[in-house]
Amino acid sequence: MKQKTPKYILFRYFAIAIILGIAIASFVELDWQRSGLILVIIMCELLTLATLLVIFRIKYLPAIIILLLFMALGGARYYSNQDKIINASKQIINGDSVLEGVVVNNPEINSNRQTIILKIETQSGESADENIKIDKKVLAISYIEPYPEFRYGDRLSVEGCVNDPKITPTFNQENYLKPKGVTKVIECFPKAEKLGGESGIKFQLFGGLYSISKNIDKSLRKSYSEPYASLASGLILGGSKKLPENIKESLSRTSLTHIVALSGYNVTIIITALTFLLSTKAGPKRSFYLGSILVVIFILMTGAASSVIRAGIFSLLIIFGRTIGRKGNQGNILLLAALVMLIINPYALRYDLGFQLSFMAFLGLVYLSPVLRTLAGRILRREIPEGFGILWDTLAAQTMVLPIILYNFGTISYIAPLANVAVLWAVPLAMGVSALTAFVGLVFSPAGRVFAYITQIVLEYIIFMVERFSNFKYAASEISIKNIFFPVTIYIIIVAVVAYIKYKKTGIKKMALRLSNYIVERYEKMDI
Repeated sequence: MKQKTPKYILFRYFAIAIILGIAIASFVELDWQRSGLILVIIMCELLTLATLLVIFRIKYLPAIIILLLFMALGGARYYSNQDKIINASKQIINGDSVLEGVVVNNPEINSNRQTIILKIETQSGESADENIKIDKKVLAISYIEPYPEFRYGDRLSVEGCVNDPKITPTFNQENYLKPKGVTKVIECFPKAEKLGGESGIKFQLFGGLYSISKNIDKSLRKSYSEPYASLASGLILGGSKKLPENIKESLSRTSLTHIVALSGYNVTIIITALTFLLSTKAGPKRSFYLGSILVVIFILMTGAASSVIRAGIFSLLIIFGRTIGRKGNQGNILLLAALVMLIINPYALRYDLGFQLSFMAFLGLVYLSPVLRTLAGRILRREIPEGFGILWDTLAAQTMVLPIILYNFGTISYIAPLANVAVLWAVPLAMGVSALTAFVGLVFSPAGRVFAYITQIVLEYIIFMVERFSNFKYAASEISIKNIFFPVTIYIIIVAVVAYIKYKKTGIKKMALRLSNYIVERYEKMDI
């Protein structure tokens, strides 16, 4: 009697096939309206062929064809999403216009401008002969005067010049805006006027969360002096725009910018450190519950930004996976989360740097961290204490995101592993004391300043270590890499090295034979 392939293995194959289909589609231009029907016909033919092959009991091919079918499904999802967004944007006429709509982001405000994303409802003006009602969802981004400040849910009238996102040799604005769903840019010194506000439950909920975030930032700036106020705000709420330029440069040279950016990578490291600290005192199950509560609180404090929600989901799933203690389940949980996010927004895989960093950092935690610990144990010929767990997690996450950072930013920090180990242990503590200071300041401002005077030492330590490490002569260097095959090659090398370390005793030839036999065995056992 044939043994059925475990369901978790089948899920892994199918999930990887769909994600691979989305990845391939993101690099291949295709007109969905012209080619969509052809793709659907090909998918039906593949399904019919696979069914016939199963009936006639032909091995291997049915499994391969079904995997190709799932790849086609992934590609179809990408193209259909792309077609929907492009068709919606055709409703907007480029040129001088007056647009009315609702603010659907938490406006980013600095000394020069505020950035808003507007869901357009009507268009009028010189480019439009009459008041045009926009039926489908179209988002436009606009950079307007910093005052008056606008909020999520405000209904605005924005006057300016509507254009498509620009593509230059140094910056592709279109690709940058794709994950946000933004297809238009309002330029020519746009002027905005508030017409009212939305009163729906969604707008009230997120508007309230964004208000909490702004009040926390104001409390921190009243309690701490600079640059500690900006660092505390960056740690809790994200953002480094108000930090002094010398500290920004030091963070970049030591590869520690992530501690003040609400990227998935940042949240990954922070939540991992918190979970480890909790598990040493409370045990796995209690650390899961406490860690989950901390993740939810962190998401609410930061205004439920999309990057934080995504990283929070990843974090909760990894905490859960480590609680049940099975790496296979952790891998499938990670795949499930990524699959759901990519089905919702297929653009995230190629164009959303935050998603890429989150996913690769979590892959490092699940698969590379245990290998690094095993390797260190073999080299030192002794068992590595649990207290070094955060070290392996940090190194694993750093290794997995390095190719993406090099490809996108061209900066490599040689001092990064040491700097991260020296600083990251203090980040959860700094976040904790900063949050307490903010809440105390909200209740009674003078008490917040007193509390800040006591807790500022943790922030001083972080800045001190960042500046000392960045002062090393060869702390970092610039590397220009613009070929997509570079990060792909690096990841292939990482996989090969991990496999070699894992199967070192059997030798390279035996390892390759073992891998090939495993694949053949799985296909032979697959009962479809």
